Amino acid sequence: VIFVHGGGSVKAKDMFSEGQKDHLVVIPTAKKVDDLEERMDRIVTKYTDQGFNKVSILDISSEEANKPEAISCLDDATAVYILGGYQSKLVGHYQGTLVEKGLQKFIA
Repeated sequence: VIFVHGGGSVKAKDMFSEGQKDHLVVIPTAKKVDDLEERMDRIVTKYTDQGFNKVSILDISSEEANKPEAISCLDDATAVYILGGYQSKLVGHYQGTLVEKGLQKFIA
């Protein structure tokens, strides 16, 4: 399952079934946040508290987006949550990369 969200408040736990809560990958790339590194721990805690067994953050550069080791969190992910923001950042970073290919399994 892939969940794209922008505008308003929604709890990710309400968007995924129990079977999809094994490993959530959060992609905050579109979000304009200067202190993202400081907020990563809070993001992981937030979604772990919402019932996810494992939470990974995927926020990498376009150069890293073609390195298998950089996107390995998508290999065993059961759900992906793409935060809202500037969608053009997602396209700019990930179009035509292994990230895009890795996300295809969630929408195919």
